[in-house]
Amino acid sequence: ELKDPRGIAYAHGRVFIGLAGPKKVAILDKEGVVGGAIGHDGRFPNPVDIVCDTPRHRVYIVDIKLHQVFAYTENGDSLFTIGSRGLGDGEFNYPQSAVVDTAGNLYVVDGFNFRIEIFDSTGKFLRKFGQSGDAWGYFARPKGIALDTYGNIYVLDALHQNFQIFNNAGEMLMFVGKYSPFNNGFENPISIAIDRNNLIYVTDNLNARVQVFQLLKAD
Repeated sequence: ELKDPRGIAYAHGRVFIGLAGPKKVAILDKEGVVGGAIGHDGRFPNPVDIVCDTPRHRVYIVDIKLHQVFAYTENGDSLFTIGSRGLGDGEFNYPQSAVVDTAGNLYVVDGFNFRIEIFDSTGKFLRKFGQSGDAWGYFARPKGIALDTYGNIYVLDALHQNFQIFNNAGEMLMFVGKYSPFNNGFENPISIAIDRNNLIYVTDNLNARVQVFQLLKAD
């Protein structure tokens, strides 16, 4: 039973779903049949996001209640754990989501520390950017994160009602969106994803829709 599903990801013909009910990650085949799990019942109290590092056959589990990120193989073997609750480098306060780049670096939205933390493929802390505030480049309620094919970082903010775009050094480039129940903004956006053609998908929660944007390359 897929009780209380949270995060979801796909890799190599399998779907990984974080379940807050039994507190584990279920592994499904392409037909939707449960064929295994990562972690025993009770291991992950609230697995809000699942991220697959496909080239490395690796699965990252973001647990907001444990304030940690867990790295496993796709077969369920534990590799390492990142973080604990705190304010320091490599620590988290309600992590929300994550994304992996082509080099295997992991970008984590550290929600109530109002920042993005970046780790290498071994879990070593590399750098961070962001802080609490209501100006451009600051965060109020950061939720989703995604990367485009140029390595730019997109951070969705549910309170600012927008997504902000940063270069890989953490410098803000632009933002998109404002509060609106119409087609010119968002109302509590929750998650963001970007495909290989740089189409940007945003779940616009209280407007009950998904909005799609196209990144335009400057000449």
